[in-house]
Amino acid sequence: MKIIKKTYTFKRHFEADMECEFCGRVERGVWGYDDLYFHHVLVPNMHCPNCGKISGKVTSQPRQTDCINSGGNPMRDKEIRILSELLETYENRPHTLTEDELEMAEYMLIKSVRPLLEEVKRLKEAGE
Repeated sequence: MKIIKKTYTFKRHFEADMECEFCGRVERGVWGYDDLYFHHVLVPNMHCPNCGKISGKVTSQPRQTDCINSGGNPMRDKEIRILSELLETYENRPHTLTEDELEMAEYMLIKSVRPLLEEVKRLKEAGE
């Protein structure tokens, strides 16, 4: 299923029309929440009520990027800037960085995404 048109929005909540990529059936009035989880996990795994197939493809993006910190709360601009700098340092690491600096960069990156990974694992185990 993929979102073809949002018919109503209120903050990050929305109602949309969705279409099956296989049989073309249109479901009207599907409620959603405009975040990465809904667009990247729920939508790709929605079953078509007509043919029962799922696409497994990410076909939409939220209007606002989700950034959470290790506590699961929205990140402040400063936290986003620090994480971006750490990621850039890690990806473009010159040979002058010490092993300790690399380990710290890896630790910060892993700690920042752990809440997302734990939520995905929990949902998979629950069969959602």
